Amino acid sequence: MSKIKLFLSEEEIKNEINEAQEKLKNGIIQEKTIPEYWTRGINKTLSRKKLIILSIFTGLFGIDRFYLGKKISGITKLIFTLLGVMTAILIINFKPWNITDISTLVNVWIFITLEFVLVLGFYITDIAISFKNPRDSEFRSVK
Repeated sequence: MSKIKLFLSEEEIKNEINEAQEKLKNGIIQEKTIPEYWTRGINKTLSRKKLIILSIFTGLFGIDRFYLGKKISGITKLIFTLLGVMTAILIINFKPWNITDISTLVNVWIFITLEFVLVLGFYITDIAISFKNPRDSEFRSVK
């Protein structure tokens, strides 16, 4: 069984750097620059504190995504939330547990569970992102 090497020695690192510089000189590889808005761009018009508050209190309805300028994902989140709430209300009102066919009952509750997990996943993910490194619709950091 061969050993997997996890670390390079200083000599190997220097050789790798020299190889890369040689390939760059010969035109084998090209140096690319990362767009500035991915690294240093900051949207000073948005507030991280306001985003966190919006994510916690109105995050279920996608208001935090509208605040960041992400209209399509905000609408998607709003639709999934409203669909889940309306479906749960309809199912509870029609009382599917009186249904004699058990497979229909199982399918209904599987749908409700999946919808709930989807909406809750959206909600928790947005709160985590708003704390860690939120970005607006143009990928600029929110400070």
